[in-house]
Amino acid sequence: MKIMIMAMLTIAALATPAMAQNPVPFHGTMVTSEVDTSFEFPLAGKALEGTGQATYLGRFTLGADFAVNVTNGTASGTFTMTAANGDSIVGTSLGVGTIEGGIANITETWTITGGSGRFVGASGTIVISRVLDLATNLSAAVMSGVIDFGQ
Repeated sequence: MKIMIMAMLTIAALATPAMAQNPVPFHGTMVTSEVDTSFEFPLAGKALEGTGQATYLGRFTLGADFAVNVTNGTASGTFTMTAANGDSIVGTSLGVGTIEGGIANITETWTITGGSGRFVGASGTIVISRVLDLATNLSAAVMSGVIDFGQ
């Protein structure tokens, strides 16, 4: 009986590191353009497209769709970042923005819910700080967060 318990404890101890989540830092930058897709008060539909550079992705393209509540400046939506080799990170976004002098300062929290290729099973959180020029609908952003590859 003692041998069986010791064997079970040894197996559990060896399996724990493989099952442990191991988030690593994720950083990047991106430039985007934003277009209006719909409006049904109080929600304005938006599509965001862009390119960037990020850890673990390298150069990537971005596609995002979200709805902005025009009464309070909050937004929610989904995003996909696709690396040059086709691997992608997908997730949901929540954000809030303020407008001053034709510039929107936007802070978004992106929750990674999965992906494809090496990002299958990925999770994590990325905070996006974005500055949007309302006259041109162009923005620049920095990203900082963590990603867990789930492997």
